[in-house]
Amino acid sequence: MFFIMTSQELLRWAVSLIGSGSIGGVAGALITAGLTTRREKRQRRHEFIERQLRDFYSPILGLRIENQAICVSQGKISGTANEAWRAECAELRQSAKAEENLERFSAQRGPVFAAITDYNNKQMAQVNANYRRMVAIFRENLWLAKPETRDFFGAVLEYSDLSERWTAGTIPREVLVRLEHSERVLIPFFEHVQETHDLLRARLKMGG
Repeated sequence: MFFIMTSQELLRWAVSLIGSGSIGGVAGALITAGLTTRREKRQRRHEFIERQLRDFYSPILGLRIENQAICVSQGKISGTANEAWRAECAELRQSAKAEENLERFSAQRGPVFAAITDYNNKQMAQVNANYRRMVAIFRENLWLAKPETRDFFGAVLEYSDLSERWTAGTIPREVLVRLEHSERVLIPFFEHVQETHDLLRARLKMGG
């Protein structure tokens, strides 16, 4: 039966060998202890990188990608709806009893088109929730973030807070304008997260 010894156990064994005069055995034990220590350090470094990716950088990147997808989808749907509405109205203006037809169309189809905006507003609640989750990830796993990543925490927190206030109707638009509230301020952060995420993945593939 074979037993795996830790580096500390190997060192204690080496000391005992010194006491017994087994110099050759001591040298071998010290070499083995050194190799074991390096292997243990490499394994700990590998596990830490895994946790950085799993609990910090990957979740934030995933939330960012989800928010982008929601905004792109909203823009596409809203733009297409606007084109469709204008096209229908243009055609009705050329028909007989144009004014009457436009009024009927607006009454019948207007609520359906307006529902797009209502749904978009509900989706923005999910976008805000994703930003709240980013803040929570920062707060709960700050020890996993690189020092340069931590510098962005304040910007993410401020953006999330202002977005919540705007959605809740507790901050005037004029104030947001003066504060220059825009997701553009977070672009350097998201670029940094993407770059760091990719670098950590590359290190992981190389063994840490």
